[in-house]
Amino acid sequence: MSRKWLEDCANSHHGYRTPSRLISVAEKDNVEKGRLILTKILRANEPWVALSYCWSGLRPIQTTKRSIQAHRSSISIDSLPATLRDAVYVAGKLGQRYLQIDCLYIVQDDEHDKAQEISKMPAIYGGATLTIVAASAESCTNGFLHDRAVYEPSMAIPTLLSESQKSVAELVSIRHMEIGSEPVDTRGWTYQERILSKRIMSFGTSEITYSCLTKTKTERSFNSGDEGSLGISVSNE
Repeated sequence: MSRKWLEDCANSHHGYRTPSRLISVAEKDNVEKGRLILTKILRANEPWVALSYCWSGLRPIQTTKRSIQAHRSSISIDSLPATLRDAVYVAGKLGQRYLQIDCLYIVQDDEHDKAQEISKMPAIYGGATLTIVAASAESCTNGFLHDRAVYEPSMAIPTLLSESQKSVAELVSIRHMEIGSEPVDTRGWTYQERILSKRIMSFGTSEITYSCLTKTKTERSFNSGDEGSLGISVSNE
């Protein structure tokens, strides 16, 4: 269902110019072998997905002047912290070829490169097909694909929408639906990334939320036009 949300929205809008470097997540042979590649986009108007997340301390892997050549050949997926691995998985499940991850596409010990790429944030996040928001992750090591917390107290009531259509109405506490309650909401950088993005898929503590300039859809909201599951496994099993 989440992939359908993105495809429907992407067909209605158009992106900006492409950034200078991205992570390739669609080379099937490489991904199956646990490898990614830092690359440049070769075609104009090639879509990409951005990632918004909390760093919260040292990042286990970065692109530096010393490692950039190696990263153009191979980046081990196992070397990525959990939040970045989850983002690679989600981008692949959504059928996207390129992913923007700041600690990998920016040369971290090159002040000129860092200043240049930071200045392009409006184009990078505004032009991305989608921004994946790791809302529930307090740091890059937490990950965001996990069994989500239930709304408490909660009550599910079987509901008959028509003679042939059944559903479930769920009563939840408004306290668990407050805006600004996720770890990502405490960071100025991630707030800016959210404002700049035209489409957001946010993986929160209690549910996945998709929003664009014209609509918002949630995992728990009923929409007769949405069929099936999200298509993204979030269980630790």
